Amino acid sequence: MELYQLKSFVVVAEEGNLRRAADRLFASQPAVSGHIKALEEELGLVLFERSRNGMLLTTDGERIHDVALRMLADAREIEATAHDLRDEVAGTIRIGVNNDGRNLRLDDTTAVLAETHPELHFEFESGSSGSILKGIRNEDLDVGYIELQPAEGDVTLNQLTLNNPVIVYPAKWHDDLHADSWEALISKPWAFVSKECSYCKLMHEAVAARGLELDWQYRADHESVTASLVNGGVAVSMLSRELAQPHVEAGRIEIWPHFNPTLPLSIACLTRRATEKTILAYIKTVTELFSAEPSVR
Repeated sequence: MELYQLKSFVVVAEEGNLRRAADRLFASQPAVSGHIKALEEELGLVLFERSRNGMLLTTDGERIHDVALRMLADAREIEATAHDLRDEVAGTIRIGVNNDGRNLRLDDTTAVLAETHPELHFEFESGSSGSILKGIRNEDLDVGYIELQPAEGDVTLNQLTLNNPVIVYPAKWHDDLHADSWEALISKPWAFVSKECSYCKLMHEAVAARGLELDWQYRADHESVTASLVNGGVAVSMLSRELAQPHVEAGRIEIWPHFNPTLPLSIACLTRRATEKTILAYIKTVTELFSAEPSVR
């Protein structure tokens, strides 16, 4: 059996859906399905129950799943140990990105690392803070930028700065929303990236603290899409100040001035992987670049 077959098996088990698993693996559905079929044939076991609702592990599949997780973890440890023994930072680092690349200093970070560690390659994956945290935990990602505080201690956070997100609404709704009224604010359609988005979580908590409930109508796959919905006059949302400002200056949207939260932006990794040289090099570079910036943006 091959490690890529085990990886496909584990991801399908986690997602319970072939399409979502293929998306995570950056592979086609037929390819992932072929990996599972080949593994089942080699083991002589049925690993999944297949139905219109998805794919669930069989009893045999659950036992194999536990072993597969250990084997994949061992393989990663072998690779990391080999890099340490060669005293090099090399290979591919997978990075979860929750914000505009300019705000995260991705260009500066990669420029420094490309010069200091030319054998290092980079893969960036955009997502919400919640999805990035999940990716770090299941080791689809090595590091990630997040604006969440995990309750568990399995993830190490290195705070980079404090972000100052803003509530924004279409300028045409000025008369309806300029006053300090949460009831009026939540009466309009809202747009977020996902329920795992840090801004979505923040707004739900703020609204709930006032005895209200927020219902949102639009879900987008990127913050720039939610900005377009606000800019187009159809929704209210919360955006990073940097993304909102050009639209504000153009007079198309307005900032609701009655709520000014801050969210810590951190670079995160699994605690048990924090000493891996590739991860150490990336986090060291990022923290040094941000240390020269103001603490609130």
